[in-house]
Amino acid sequence: MKIYLASSWRNPHQPRLVELLRRVGHEVYDFRNPPDKSGFGWEQTGQVRRGPDGKAVVNAREYRDTLAHPIARAGYEADRGGIEWADACVFVAPAGRSASWELGYATALGKLVVVHLAEEMEPELMFFESMIVGSDAEMIAALGGVVLEDPAMPPPDVVEAMAKGCTSGCGITCGDRPCAGCMQGAPCDSTECHCGETDDNDEPDDDWDPNACPGCGGNCHVACR
Repeated sequence: MKIYLASSWRNPHQPRLVELLRRVGHEVYDFRNPPDKSGFGWEQTGQVRRGPDGKAVVNAREYRDTLAHPIARAGYEADRGGIEWADACVFVAPAGRSASWELGYATALGKLVVVHLAEEMEPELMFFESMIVGSDAEMIAALGGVVLEDPAMPPPDVVEAMAKGCTSGCGITCGDRPCAGCMQGAPCDSTECHCGETDDNDEPDDDWDPNACPGCGGNCHVACR
């Protein structure tokens, strides 16, 4: 799935979540490192001053001139194009005005929209149509079209281990917890993911390795199909 990750430049979770989503097989638009190198700082427009708190500030005239600058226009068109390219938009809190606009635009375009509360935030009514999740594993499940009845999921280090394992859409459970690696909606290939004891013809899979899938821990012993 193609994903636009909407967040803040100051959000400490953004780089980790970009890497996690890519590790489980998604394509991710990273606004901090856009593919066309269109990222920029407001100072590059020559119109921005710094307020007492160190944040960029402009008056109305400076704001108009800033947005008219070619580097700002290129950045806007790249990010808007990223939203249009994506199948889904994930809003990662905490984030501000730009990310909220991006989520709203994605909603208007009919994209799958997910709000990941990596940290607590003030409720927002206009996120009504979004799927609200509170953990990395819930986010992964939501992007695979899975709504978890029990949101209790493994801690982040376990989720990361599961993300390196099976990426099929079988939705099997590994013991008493859902396997986040199995919720991606991709076609299962038991020879590749090693989560099943049998191959496509229900014959013993010679390549099966009970220790290969970190999410299953080699304990579920079920076929992926």
